[in-house]
Amino acid sequence: MLFLGGYYGVPALLVRWGVPGVDLSTSLDRAIPYRPVFAYAYALCYGQIFLPPLVAPDPVLFRHAVRAVAIVLIASFACFVVLPARMAYPPIGDAAGEWILRKNALFSDHGFNAFPSLHVALATFSATSIHHARPAWRLPVWSSTIGIALSTVMVKRHFVVDVPAGALLGWIVHRAYLTEHVLAWRAARLRDASS
Repeated sequence: MLFLGGYYGVPALLVRWGVPGVDLSTSLDRAIPYRPVFAYAYALCYGQIFLPPLVAPDPVLFRHAVRAVAIVLIASFACFVVLPARMAYPPIGDAAGEWILRKNALFSDHGFNAFPSLHVALATFSATSIHHARPAWRLPVWSSTIGIALSTVMVKRHFVVDVPAGALLGWIVHRAYLTEHVLAWRAARLRDASS
């Protein structure tokens, strides 16, 4: 409910209030071509954010993670209100990957919800959890996170500045509220395995 209320509620309010939105584009944003095939990488986020509970199944850790994710969401929604960055999405055609973007358009955020990138924040948050919980998964999960980050600008859903802002938010919240718990879970698991 928190996600739906904030992600779709904030833009609805901004539209109702007549907020035009802030354009954070730079010359780099304008130089990056629209490549809808990156929508496949963009969609990876929807799976990656649910991966940590599967690779580190523990009810106590899960509760800590839920609280931390709520902090990521609330911080993002606050940013969406304080700095209402707004993307002008390109028209969706029939190129490879655009069916994913078409499905996203069904629940419109009206181009708002840009700064910071919630895709990148949540992907970074989940990658940091997996990084600490399952070191053998580091390369695939960080590769996926980089793909997700690149995709956000390649499918023109985010400005370049939204990417590091999202990554920083996801990392800071994880470091402040979850890293210690994940490391304790892993240490306990290693102790149990060696007993």
